[in-house]
Amino acid sequence: MCAEARSQRPDPLGPALAGDLNDSIKPLQIGDTIPEYLWHLPLQVVNQPEKKETITLNDYRGKLIILDFWGTYCTTCIFNMPYLHGLANKSGGALAVLPVTPEKRDYVARFLNNNARLKTLSISSIVQDQTLRHTFPTQTLPHLVLIDQHGRIRTITQAEYLNDSLIAKLAAGSQDVYIPLKREGLSRPLMDVASAYSDTRINGNVYYSAVSGFIDGITHTMKRSVDSAQRLMHYTVTNTSVAKLYTTALGSPLPLDPKRRILEAALPHRYVFVAKHYWDIDQRRSNFYTYECVMPIGMAKKDQLAKMRIDLDAYLGLNGRIAPRTVRCLALVKTNGSTEFAARETGERQIVVEGKMDSRFFDKISQMGALPNGVDTYIRNGKFADMVGLLNRITAEPLPVILNETGYDGRFNLDFPTPHGATLDAINTMLQAKGLALQWVDREMDMFVLTETGFPHEGQSPTLSDIGYTYSSTQTQ
Repeated sequence: MCAEARSQRPDPLGPALAGDLNDSIKPLQIGDTIPEYLWHLPLQVVNQPEKKETITLNDYRGKLIILDFWGTYCTTCIFNMPYLHGLANKSGGALAVLPVTPEKRDYVARFLNNNARLKTLSISSIVQDQTLRHTFPTQTLPHLVLIDQHGRIRTITQAEYLNDSLIAKLAAGSQDVYIPLKREGLSRPLMDVASAYSDTRINGNVYYSAVSGFIDGITHTMKRSVDSAQRLMHYTVTNTSVAKLYTTALGSPLPLDPKRRILEAALPHRYVFVAKHYWDIDQRRSNFYTYECVMPIGMAKKDQLAKMRIDLDAYLGLNGRIAPRTVRCLALVKTNGSTEFAARETGERQIVVEGKMDSRFFDKISQMGALPNGVDTYIRNGKFADMVGLLNRITAEPLPVILNETGYDGRFNLDFPTPHGATLDAINTMLQAKGLALQWVDREMDMFVLTETGFPHEGQSPTLSDIGYTYSSTQTQ
């Protein structure tokens, strides 16, 4: 979830529109009908199939319309786009998806045509928008506004709640369709006094902690709010995996790193986020949780988090902790006195895979091609962490923790095999040409260990999978 704030990315955004129109716009609510002026408002667009520079909502009147508010800085928005446009393509013309951003025309056009996930999809977008974002204000992205065939605002929701079957029902005019409303976290405690007791008085505050299952429509947030008048603090971590809840409670990133977590559980996939299940909302409903605590205003943060860990253990039947364990690792070592691997000249850091230097910023992605020796996957002036990241990208099997035991902490110039042939043997062949090797070693290090109550792991050794260290008798899906 991305905060919708112009200050985060000022460069791509155009200047605010002058005049009184946006200042006088009244935000629309669910159930409202799109006003006539908005149907005919010219909207700037890029990548439009008919090469138009402006469109209107009226061009799509009579269809289901999704206004997909997004930004080039919002990774979740970008991840959602192919899925949403797939829904439109499979709807037989019943659904139009219109991405909307306030960012500048040229910047968005270049982004859509260069982003690895989007460039082959011919996605168009409304750009330099101010009016629609004032009409449908939000604090977070993504933000989807669904307008029905009659021009009525049907709901405001999130992409994961939409699917082909639901779109078909809406296109057929069905009103009996469940679409969760997007809510930006929990603004009030879930356990407000029940209506059955609304006629009585509770003297003093109500303190409690709770773990609930996935709550439809609630965005994933971590919020701590203070009610000074009641002298209460309300802390929530909503709709996320068990591993991420423990990351918060333990104040450690280890639960989110598959190489640094041991899952002593019969169904370990239940406790982590599995990317291939992203669009399976039932997986989230089964495996994600929300934590909430209402506590006295003076409670120290370390005591709040300690309580959260105790609560997670107790309510979920688990024992999550950071503990030292001996695990099998790969160590980068020197095989001789050569320093050919060392970068001797200062210059731009280059991490190139199959001839392309990637970057999280699309305008820095460049085609580098192969080196004179034919190698197209390499690092120049890279840190050790860059090498580890590249190895994790090019190998098919999950690699364990990789340690730097060369005694060298400078920059590296290294060549690697292409992802198609990146076995550990092939990698070592290329490293040995530079006087290096990856060797198997056993090392003790801190690990996140998550144990289900009663899980029988004695006499077994965990092995590394794509979700962490698991046991052969378990299911990783």
